Amino acid sequence: MRLDLTEFPASPRPEWAEAGCDRVQCHVVFLDVADLRLERWAGAGEGELTVTSLEPRRLRIQAEGEAMRCGFTSNDSLTVRHVSAYRSHKGQERHFFASPLDRRRFTDELPRTDERTFYG
Repeated sequence: MRLDLTEFPASPRPEWAEAGCDRVQCHVVFLDVADLRLERWAGAGEGELTVTSLEPRRLRIQAEGEAMRCGFTSNDSLTVRHVSAYRSHKGQERHFFASPLDRRRFTDELPRTDERTFYG
């Protein structure tokens, strides 16, 4: 799941601050997904993500906004990958990746959606 965080870090990486970035984006990979419900999907959009702890070692994830509504359960182990910062102004969407590997492989922008090593 790709997320744009609602708050920019108070102490961002120096290159993010120098570039005038104001948004952070990351991918969250959930393991052992079950009980998937997709009630509405009209593409990307703003929404609220709710994470609730369940027993034993499970999470309930719910995402809801004007463009989408979905929910599922997963194992409580998750991975955060592909952290980047960017300027949210139109035409200013250069991504500054935190990971050295992502910086080398994907330079300034998000890869195409068929790039399995990024989205897979």
